[in-house]
Amino acid sequence: MKKSDQFLVNQLLFSVLLCRHRKGETALEKYLNLDGLEHLCRKVKTDLAEKQVQLSGRPGQVVGFDAAGCAIPQDIPSPESLMMVPGGGIIEMGAGLGEGPYTFEYEEDGKGGAVSAAEVAYDGVGSGLEAVTVQGAIDTLSEAKADAGRVSNPNLLDNWYLAAPINQRNQPEYRGGPEYWQSVYGIDRWTSAAIVSLTTDGIHCTADSYEPRLIQYIEPYRFLSGQTYTISVLFANKTLLTASGVVDLTAPEYTYYFGVSGDACGISLSSDTEKKVAFTVGGDAGASISPVAVKLELGAVQTLAHKEGAAWVLNDPPPDKALELLKCCRYYYSSMYSGISTRNLHVFQLQEASDVLTVNVSFPVPIRTNPTVTIFSGDGQTANAVSAWAANTTIPNVNVYGRESNTGTLGLGTLAASAALPAGTYSFHVIADANL
Repeated sequence: MKKSDQFLVNQLLFSVLLCRHRKGETALEKYLNLDGLEHLCRKVKTDLAEKQVQLSGRPGQVVGFDAAGCAIPQDIPSPESLMMVPGGGIIEMGAGLGEGPYTFEYEEDGKGGAVSAAEVAYDGVGSGLEAVTVQGAIDTLSEAKADAGRVSNPNLLDNWYLAAPINQRNQPEYRGGPEYWQSVYGIDRWTSAAIVSLTTDGIHCTADSYEPRLIQYIEPYRFLSGQTYTISVLFANKTLLTASGVVDLTAPEYTYYFGVSGDACGISLSSDTEKKVAFTVGGDAGASISPVAVKLELGAVQTLAHKEGAAWVLNDPPPDKALELLKCCRYYYSSMYSGISTRNLHVFQLQEASDVLTVNVSFPVPIRTNPTVTIFSGDGQTANAVSAWAANTTIPNVNVYGRESNTGTLGLGTLAASAALPAGTYSFHVIADANL
């Protein structure tokens, strides 16, 4: 007989004898001979085999049972893999423990529990992470992962950095009326129904008794109809407003797509005439707003700014002003602008007296459509005039020749004077306006 069987037989014999001692003669006495006990042992083993899966038989093995009554081995740490450390001790992971992962538990007042990451000290010498606990290291890595995964989407707005905007009109202040048709263009690409003041720290929009508004119109070809877009604005007080929604280019004019309101301020996106889209930053009546940066982007997540502590800061550095100027010149070009370069004075020469003046002016970029062109004297003070170079005098009544056919999206070819100009050198400035 096997040792394991002998052990089971002995256990059964002990149970029978105990039963007999307590209750006297029973039906189990027929099993008191060796053959009977072996028969009983085999029966018990067969019954067990039918109800549970085979176990490994490892001494000290812990067994659980599932809903069907089948036994399931439960692996527990072997004594050689356990390490007991008194309170305040230091755990050093020796080679004998293997590569992990490890499970830490502590016992306090007789109650056990898992050790949290905030309770485990962390040495960042090897990793370079500035953290004193494991939880701190985890948080640092999470923030770094968020920064690495923060991809800034393209901005569909031009002249979006309002802290230092492109301002080809060169005025320190612009005033628009309370109604939308009284809005005036000021800083490039933005029309305003407000008093817009430019200072060294950005723009400030105010209104005495009506709502201040800044509006940029975007051509419909920049959008994918039916897709989700996100708008956002960062104000000088480090607060952020953002909203997302669907742009439907088939919607009627003046359809409100989506927006959000904050503390006396708000932003919105809506349809306008000729299927163009209006991005609006506004405030409550009589309020003053100071937007620093704005963004319109494809997708449902804003990538204009992220939080550092309690304040929002921009994801991207200020844009390249030369590039922003070129984007703005597609809608408005002034040769008198000196914001990032010298004024672009145009010069032409007449070999003989003539009232038809060939000038050959090229715009910095193709303008989106045939613009309205105005000629100014060389000093920029007189409209519809040129300046005689040698005499330094202003000659009035000079206009674009054949305005519709001669003025194109690429440049300007010919001017017409009301009277013949003598041979000589002349200068002038150009403003070409094709705003939406």
